[in-house]
Amino acid sequence: MTLKLNSNILVYCLLLYCIGCQNKEQTTKIEYVDTFKEDTTVIAKEVEWIDNYQAKGILCIDTFLILLNRKGDFVFDIYNTQQKKLITKSATFGRGPSEFAMPQLTRQYYKNKNGTFFYLWDSKRKFFYTINLEKLISGKEFIENKVPLSDYLTIQSHVIKIDSVIIGSTMMKEGSLFKYNLKSSKLDFWPDYPNDEKYNKLIEPEKYSLFAKHWVYNEQTKQLVGSYSNGINQLGFFNLDGECLKSIMLPTVDYHFNAKRFNDEAPRYAANAVGALGNIYVSYREYPLKEQHNAKGLICVFDWNGQPIKQYLIKNTLLTSFAIDSINNKVYGCAPDNDNRTIFEFDL
Repeated sequence: MTLKLNSNILVYCLLLYCIGCQNKEQTTKIEYVDTFKEDTTVIAKEVEWIDNYQAKGILCIDTFLILLNRKGDFVFDIYNTQQKKLITKSATFGRGPSEFAMPQLTRQYYKNKNGTFFYLWDSKRKFFYTINLEKLISGKEFIENKVPLSDYLTIQSHVIKIDSVIIGSTMMKEGSLFKYNLKSSKLDFWPDYPNDEKYNKLIEPEKYSLFAKHWVYNEQTKQLVGSYSNGINQLGFFNLDGECLKSIMLPTVDYHFNAKRFNDEAPRYAANAVGALGNIYVSYREYPLKEQHNAKGLICVFDWNGQPIKQYLIKNTLLTSFAIDSINNKVYGCAPDNDNRTIFEFDL
């Protein structure tokens, strides 16, 4: 009887978590990762030349490390990773036309003949911004473009920009994912929520955690990957119509929890995802095998086919938001549970 009950819970959990990665006409292909080719144990070190206690976002562009602050006098702290020093503090919090309230990075950037640019959105002021990095550093007017977002739209976790649209997670009645056209202001949703009695009994934070994702996009192959920020360690490979073509279940998954209270009993969730050096890097806060490895943090590396390559087992801290420094071959990350400096690094 107990075995049958556990089997039913397992089936339900898989159905519930994967239903956000499918639509009415398509069944998602599920693949399971048993092992990684290589496990590397690392000890992250405090970055001595960074003095920042408020960072909530991080982006590395060439030799520039951009820290996005959650509060304080300035929105951005910008460092040079080769000179190992602070270059500037820039932008302010407030209500002015060039000020921010609750900014968040998309962790994307691009270059053209006019300079280097990155994106952020402000969930409180309801704008999406394109920022000119060179002007931000030099103290000039740095907002290259500022587009209003729909007042109707509620954004959860993270968004990503693809051409003229942004894609992200939401908890609106129309669907769990949205696509918003920055030019036409057209707003689309997918997929429908499960019409399930057990799902309807979940409290709002639990429902939200089922669908919130961190996004990575490959411009060359047009692949969109969502790292599920919930109690089940999973990667979803989407097309741009919202269909999840493939779902990768990681070996750190623990199915033995009560779906109604998974926030308390499940493994900790994905903290961040970054596309760099031709691969996908996903950071997890904690995971069921941590006792085996005695590690506080984990970064898994996949190729764009979803094949596992490597795991970095971080012995001394978890990393939430992180960035890949492809020039110095390092990882920089925010370690919010540490009492001292919040920015740590380790070599790839």
